[in-house]
Amino acid sequence: MPADIIVCVSTELEGALLKPHVPVLVTGVGAVNAAIALTQFLERNGARAILSCGIGGAYPRARLELAAAVWAESECYGDLGAASANGFLDMQALGFALIPGAAPIYNIFPVTLRPLDTTTRPFITVNTCTGSDAAAREI
Repeated sequence: MPADIIVCVSTELEGALLKPHVPVLVTGVGAVNAAIALTQFLERNGARAILSCGIGGAYPRARLELAAAVWAESECYGDLGAASANGFLDMQALGFALIPGAAPIYNIFPVTLRPLDTTTRPFITVNTCTGSDAAAREI
């Protein structure tokens, strides 16, 4: 029988503070590691729901306090696209839907499930951490 929920974290540190009564899967850092680890877990165990959580950085305009708990209102692949002489081209500019259909999804995935009375912000996933305020502002 599949688990009701699986909680995914990238690192042991992110999972150490959790004391859930559900399975916690440490996937490793990066989208590919997360996809492979979760796929392997689901093949063996199944799950009705997946919750991804962890420690993230905040960009300068996020208006968040240090150590704030935040829920994603959307998730964006921030560096999936192409660099060009005129700036970054996202998947819509390139004409490649990540999920095709009547309402295709390009770089931004909506998050429709959230607890009540929770601080939400748009989330972004990138493959390189920003090392400067200028780089953070660009993303």
